[in-house]
Amino acid sequence: MTRPASLSRTYLLECYKPGLERAEVESATDRAFEATVKLREEGRKVEYVGAILVPEDEVVFHVFAAESPDAVREASVRASVEYERVVESLAVGQLELMRKQPEPTPEI
Repeated sequence: MTRPASLSRTYLLECYKPGLERAEVESATDRAFEATVKLREEGRKVEYVGAILVPEDEVVFHVFAAESPDAVREASVRASVEYERVVESLAVGQLELMRKQPEPTPEI
């Protein structure tokens, strides 16, 4: 599935926190997902893709597809996810951010 042009940009939300636990990240991912759902209902073009936790460095990178970094910042604020910065990112090589595909319609 190809991303619409308005969501062709991806952004990393960089979050640093000493003692960061997986459960905290999972909770933040749930909140970020819900925040983007509400923003889309309001007409904003932003989607939560997922997170990459690097425990050794006490950092998590939340990944968003969005129309702008401002949409990512707004989602973060609504989700109560503190961050250091938002940066545009590019997938290189074999890395692809998988998006949920629609369920096939059963044939009758």
